[in-house]
Formats: sequence, structure tokens, C-alpha cells
Amino acid sequence: KCLPGQRDGTKRWFNFFTSYLAVEHGMETCKECPALVRGDHCLLLLHVDDVLMIGDPSWINKEFLPKLKENFRVSFQIASKLGQKVEFLKRKYTLVEDGVLVTPSSKNVNDVIEKFIQYNDGRKPRIAKSPNCSALFQEQSEPVMLDDEHAGYFRSLVGSLLYISLDRWDLAFAVKSLASFLKSPT
Repeated sequence: KCLPGQRDGTKRWFNFFTSYLAVEHGMETCKECPALVRGDHCLLLLHVDDVLMIGDPSWINKEFLPKLKENFRVSFQIASKLGQKVEFLKRKYTLVEDGVLVTPSSKNVNDVIEKFIQYNDGRKPRIAKSPNCSALFQEQSEPVMLDDEHAGYFRSLVGSLLYISLDRWDLAFAVKSLASFLKSPT
């Protein structure tokens, strides 16, 4: 058992669960990317206690899930037909004709907009194309440092934007440029 606050809890869970998968289902972890687990009938992507799985639906439903339910509390979603969706790590995965469509959550974008409005006395952000001009982020000759309160707002927004930019490559340059000012926001 792991007590709250133990830093190695995630690692211990990973080791326990991958050992279970190896013993009960003959699966093995990838040496190069341990989050990937392979078996004869499926491939799994692990993230702490979330699992994304692709494989033989018959084996999954008749053998894997029943054994898993005997040992763990399990909730799951299955997508086996075009248009069906599953959620994994705040993204939606939809089966489409030529593969899988991955849709990031809009929650983080909405959170950034709400924070911006809150931090800017009710002013809404302007809609604009993603900036691609490095001149927008060049240091001024005599920059004015933000006070502690506004520096905290800036860091919070940039942190949220960093998370969003993983799915929105069109924002990556602007967010990287903003992040370069995290130490001393102006």
C-alpha cells in the first residue's frame, strides 16, 4: 500500500501493474518507451492508472477485461465502429475512415480565456492570428518589471499555454517566446 504524499507511488503502481500484465497476460514493456506494453493480442499505452489499448476485440472482451475486473476496479470505453469515441488523457479519439482523429480538450483554452479576463479587469482577449513575428517578443531597452501579483498572473497564463501548445503547434513559437520571460516578466 502507498500512503498519500509518497513520491514513489506512481512508480510503484507502474511496476505493480506491468508485473501483473506480464504474469497474467504474458505482456512485456518496451525497453525504449516503458509506457508501451505489448502482448500477443494487443498494444497498451500506460499513463499512471489510465490505459489506452488497441487489439483483438474478442480477446479483450472475453479474456482481458474479465481478469482485470477480478483484480481491479475498472471503467472503460470501447470504440469499434466508425464515429465512436473514447477519451484518454483529456483528448478524444474518434474512429474515422482512414484512422483515428485526436481532438484536444477545449477546457484549457476556455480556462486561459477566463483567467485573462479575470486578470485584466474584465477585458476580453482580442482574436488574432497566431503571431509569427519575433519582433513582438524582443526585449525593450528599458523593460518595466511586473509587480508580484501581475507576474503571478503572467506565469499562470503561460503555464496553461505551454500545456495547450503541445496540441496546438501553431501556437508553439509564441508560447515559447512568452515562456522566455517567466523568470523576469515585463
